[in-house]
This record gives sequence, structure tokens and C-alpha cells, in this order.
Amino acid sequence: MMPYRSISRLFFNLAEWHSKIIKLRQTQDIIGHRIMDKVVKTTALMKVTDQNMERGNLLNTFPYISSFIEGSG
Repeated sequence: MMPYRSISRLFFNLAEWHSKIIKLRQTQDIIGHRIMDKVVKTTALMKVTDQNMERGNLLNTFPYISSFIEGSG
């Protein structure tokens, strides 16, 4: 039979690991959302650049590029 202290220590360790797993999942979700945000912004930037290249006016793209770079932090 396990002493009382061992059982309580076991439950304490399980609670700690459960907390760590939840934090890792939250971190994974945050990273996933950040990556998805970058993909959406990059896709939008590429679309604007393509449209301006078709019109022959690439200078209109620079404000989008600078705002993309500033927002990439």
C-alpha cells in the first residue's frame, strides 16, 4: 500500500503536468494563429503587388509593403 504522502504527491504531480499541457496547447494555438495571420497578410500583399504590376504602377505597392513590414513585429 502506498503511504498517504505518496498518493498526495502523485496527484500534485498530475495536476502540475496537466497545467503544463494546457499551457503548451495555448502556446501552440497562439503560434498557429500568428502563422496564419502572416500567411493571410502575405497573400494579400502578393495580390496587391500583382494588381499594380498589371497596371504598370508598382509605386502604389510601396505603402502596402511598408505597412506589412511594420506590422510584422
